[in-house]
Amino acid sequence: METLLKDTTPQQAYQMFTTTFDKYQLPMMLDDAFIHFTNYSSSLGTKCINEISVYANQKQSNEFLDVLAVCHLFNCPNTLRNLLAFYKIDIAKHEHLIKRAKHQREIMGRSFNNHIYMAYSQTIDKHQKLYNQVKQNIYMVESMILLINELKK
Repeated sequence: METLLKDTTPQQAYQMFTTTFDKYQLPMMLDDAFIHFTNYSSSLGTKCINEISVYANQKQSNEFLDVLAVCHLFNCPNTLRNLLAFYKIDIAKHEHLIKRAKHQREIMGRSFNNHIYMAYSQTIDKHQKLYNQVKQNIYMVESMILLINELKK
């Protein structure tokens, strides 16, 4: 992500992430941002968030917003926990909708009305894909939380 802003705060950078990417893309993009963050941290030889954010603002390379967004996550780890809670609610919703559609499809039966049966099958497929994606997002966010905890030690 690129911007013309000077001295972007980590919170502003994270807000740009949340407005740019939808809820299903956000963990994948943050995962990429963690890679940029670890590169900055390694090149500086420090884990100090303030030093990394100052350096990112000074350098203003293509990935500096990614680094600043991760700095925000280090400063406010509850952000990731809230995101994780949101995904857990979302996965429960999709699981419920899958079970309900399967139950309705079973009640209707194949012979009663083929169009309704196919509609329920499509609903199941749609929510199964979303369920799988949210499950993957949960794994990513949990990994980010673990990584932050390890790097804070």
